[in-house]
Order: sequence, then C-alpha cells, then structure tokens
Amino acid sequence: MRIQVSASRYTPPEGDANNTRGFASVKFQNDNGDEYILERITIRESANGMYVSLPTVARNAKVNGSPVYDSNGNPKKEFTEVLHPVNNAARTEMCNAIMERWRANDREYAEFNILGNTQFEMSKINVNLHSDQSKHLVGIGSVTFGDAFKLDSIMVKEGSKGEFLDLPSYRTKKYDPETKQIVIGADGQPEIDYRDLFHPNTREAYDKLTNAVLDSLHAKQQAQDNSYAYEQQQNNYNQQSAAIPDYDPFSGFEDITPQYGRGR
Repeated sequence: MRIQVSASRYTPPEGDANNTRGFASVKFQNDNGDEYILERITIRESANGMYVSLPTVARNAKVNGSPVYDSNGNPKKEFTEVLHPVNNAARTEMCNAIMERWRANDREYAEFNILGNTQFEMSKINVNLHSDQSKHLVGIGSVTFGDAFKLDSIMVKEGSKGEFLDLPSYRTKKYDPETKQIVIGADGQPEIDYRDLFHPNTREAYDKLTNAVLDSLHAKQQAQDNSYAYEQQQNNYNQQSAAIPDYDPFSGFEDITPQYGRGR
C-alpha cells in the first residue's frame, strides 16, 4: 500500500499543559490513481514517550443497542477513530511512517510502502438504513479499504439536489487561502467552517466512494421494500382467506335415509 506522509512539530505556549507535539497528514494512493487523505493526526507526549493519535469523532455511547446516560441524565459520549487500522500491522506500519516524518520535521510529503502489495481499494461496504427527518439522514455506513483500514460514521443525507455523503468532520475557524487570514464575520467574530477529517482527494475517488455507498444504501432500501411488499401480500391473502366460509362437501344435498325391510 502506497502512502505519503507529511508532519511538523509543535511547541505549546509556556505554561500550557497541552501534550500535543506535532501534526501530520497521510495520503493513501492506489494503482488506479485514486487518492484519499487523512488529516488532523496529532503526535502526543505521555509518560511512556511519544505516540500517534488518530482523529476521532464523538458519538452517543450505547450498550446492547440502548443509549447510556450519565448521572445528570445526559447521553454519555464515546470517541472512535475516523479511519482506524483493523489490525496491528496496519497501525504499526502507518504510525512508524508518521513518527519518521515527525522526527524529520519536514512538511513535504514523503512516500512509504506499507503492508506489502495491499491496495487502498474498497473491500467491504456496509450501510444501515436510518430515518431522521430533522437531520435529513437516510443512512449511516462504513467502508473498509484493503481489509486494513475502516472508515466509520459515514452519513448519507438527502439534500435539495439528491443524496450525498456527509463524512466525519471537525469544526474550525474559516480561513482564506488568498489573504492567509482568518475570515471575520459581520459580528466581528471569526466565521466557522467544517472540514472533513478523511476525504477523497481526487474527483475519481470521490465518485467511486459516493457511488459505492449509495449503491449499498439503495440495495438495502430495495430489500426492505420487497420485504414490506411480501408482508402486505401475505396480510391481504390472510384477510381474503378469513372471509371465505369453510368448505362443506355435503352442502346442497338432501339427507336421504335408505329404507329397508318393506314388502314388495
């Protein structure tokens, strides 16, 4: 698997307890020219040394499918990695590449080959139907690449122009690349922007990811529609059967009793 890594060091202000020591980005590429990028990776320091922290998103914690609440009645949150390695080899090799670039303190992307000939291609897609009209949400899914990295928390939403993917994102201040300054709104406060933590970096990759997830969603919807239609058909059949009286093979015949013993 071919990846490119960029990393830089970060020194927090004096007196700041922040344990962040650097930032990194990783580009994932395959032989078809597709490219994806994972951003907002941090290098942190602990008592045991430096380590790589992959970007996470918060979601409501659940146990056996039921939400969990804290003592104040608020939903408990759990944090899951946006794009997480599914095995130790994937995590170790990617993190080693990130740490190597962090030590070099070089913002330029450098290429690494990890996991041998494994390609960063979609190998598994799963979408669950979900209906939330207030959020225009129709499905939540995940995609596994090369049986090595899994992208979670993909939301499929219904917009004015049709369905689209809402990938995991983070909130940040809006930045103008031309002026290289934070955009200030009419109220004098920085404008807010949302940026994807993981996203396709080419148009071809974007189309492939979108089409694959939507195809999976539509297949689930079709299966649900077929199941509903079959259930309705069975209900109609049962109702019609209940309206038909029981069949009596002797209905309409007179009761004829044979007569024996009479004289001729």
